Amino acid sequence: MKFAWAVTAAAIAIAPVLAQEPDIDSLLAKLPKAEAFERPKVDQLLREAQAMQNDATGKELTLALRRGDAAGALRGARALAAKYPQNATAQFMEGVMGILFRQAEVATASFRRAVALNPGFAEAQFGLAAAFALRGQFAEAMPPLRRAAQLQPNEPRYQLALASCAAKLGQRDERVKYARRATEIAPSYVVAWIDLARAENARKQPGAAINALSRAAELAPDNPSIQTALGLGCVNLKRDAPAVLPLQRAARLAPNTFLVHAQLGYCYLKQGQTNAAADSLRRATSLAPNYGPAWNHLGLAYERQGRNGDALKAFKRATELMPSSRSAWEKYAAELRLVGKIDDANKASARAASLIPSGGAGGSPR
Repeated sequence: MKFAWAVTAAAIAIAPVLAQEPDIDSLLAKLPKAEAFERPKVDQLLREAQAMQNDATGKELTLALRRGDAAGALRGARALAAKYPQNATAQFMEGVMGILFRQAEVATASFRRAVALNPGFAEAQFGLAAAFALRGQFAEAMPPLRRAAQLQPNEPRYQLALASCAAKLGQRDERVKYARRATEIAPSYVVAWIDLARAENARKQPGAAINALSRAAELAPDNPSIQTALGLGCVNLKRDAPAVLPLQRAARLAPNTFLVHAQLGYCYLKQGQTNAAADSLRRATSLAPNYGPAWNHLGLAYERQGRNGDALKAFKRATELMPSSRSAWEKYAAELRLVGKIDDANKASARAASLIPSGGAGGSPR
């Protein structure tokens, strides 16, 4: 059980495919989140509590936890706390059950007793913060969390919980500080890097967010969600070359995700890898036949391959799917001229001229 902290024609430039793609906020939102409150090491705590080692109530609680009997664990924890009112671990156990059953008042009172009995009990300080968070009292949660972090400075969960509270309180710089500290403490902890990426993005630093996400992707090369988020996020920031590797990985790990193939094809085009671009874009259009930007870019790939007939068909399909895209009509008109269909080209050019230019800097065909 876990206690979760309440816790993306040569004269006509290639336009990046961004209009219909998720932004970095939504990409990060889909990634795994750190569980600030994981299951405490209750068995170890019981073993360490000398007064309860051979106690029948303690044994019953341990067995209930091991077999996943939550109701039995709650009864056992209450009995244990009543039987050993001066034992911090016993009070802590009742607090944990209060968190589990979302009984905030029970949890708060139990953890307060545990902390009063043993102020150096880091997990009890942490539990008290969790009880405050359960009640939405994030400012009140910060002092016991800071105390827990002081007592155990190498525990990344405490830093991530602090970051979570800072986020709830709108403290963006503090959130980054705590999240970064978690990555320093546990540099191989993937979700800590993801949380840092979220924190950086929240304070309008998408470049720093992508840098943190890059580290997560290095640590989890076989996670398709992370690779996809990094690849699409790089494209959003016009980092086309760095986008290629994570998009390649994502295409291998999640071969039926059309957007991955579409963006990979776009990046290949930007890198001058025309054949690879055509392969990826064909895959994208086969997976999502009504996704106009992929047809637009596939037309460019065909044009560079000298396949003007195929390019013309692709550009025409793009205009059908994106009739309001000036960029698509311009490309279609240019291709019509290349194949000698001047009258049709003039009509397509007139249509393009009647439309608002696609995007601005970095705009997308529509």
